Amino acid sequence: MHSNYAIVYLSVQRIIMLSDRKRFDDSFTTIIIIIIIPINLSQLCVERGNMTTKVSMVKLSTFSPCVNDSDTSTPTVPLDLSHILTGLKFPHNALSALYGHNNGSSVASTAIDMAEDQGLSCRSFDLFITNKNWTIQTIGLDAGANSPALAEMNVLTLNRCRKDLRHIVFDCWADFIDQQTCTPEELTVLKAEDPIFATTRPDFISFLHSQPQFKHLDAITYRVNTGTEIISVASVFSRDCIDSENIKIGFGPMADTALIPQF
Repeated sequence: MHSNYAIVYLSVQRIIMLSDRKRFDDSFTTIIIIIIIPINLSQLCVERGNMTTKVSMVKLSTFSPCVNDSDTSTPTVPLDLSHILTGLKFPHNALSALYGHNNGSSVASTAIDMAEDQGLSCRSFDLFITNKNWTIQTIGLDAGANSPALAEMNVLTLNRCRKDLRHIVFDCWADFIDQQTCTPEELTVLKAEDPIFATTRPDFISFLHSQPQFKHLDAITYRVNTGTEIISVASVFSRDCIDSENIKIGFGPMADTALIPQF
């Protein structure tokens, strides 16, 4: 295979400033260095091509009460957020957990308080799911110049949707509201809500996932308004995307075994 050569010009500029209560013109010397570097351009193209498809791991966090025994190793099941934030409805067919860093400090406090009320201690869990096509770009129904189409994604961040996808989400939100039984006052509040910015009804994500455009997704990340703070949440609809060999357990024996819950 032929190698191509790139000529790299390195310019080094030395500027000598002379001053003695008087300003002198700058004197400078420019040195041009020519370096011959062999570059395999076909390999470079492949590497640049791979930049559009990055596999990454998405960190999720949740908690679970357990027997207060720091010496005994026991199987422990990470709890869905619906068991901690009991005033909110979360997707019934998913595992919902905190998403991202520095997030939901009050959730941890609530989980610890709930465990202590039962005479138990509290385990924290860091789970990791596979994002097969990570991109920093916004996502639409069709592929963009530097971003994949929705159909190519397995994890969707709801607040990074392009205009066409946002319209679909809002249409789904309207359909979801129409199916709810609530008072006129509650209906008015829901109609004014922006589910992409933050929702008070995280169970909407289950409804969204059931729609044809979204049902292939392994997980959807979104923001939830708990009434006291806005937290980032991921609802995972496929157990297969969870790295079961890489679950970190805190506040307990290192030998504890985490069991992925059924959903």
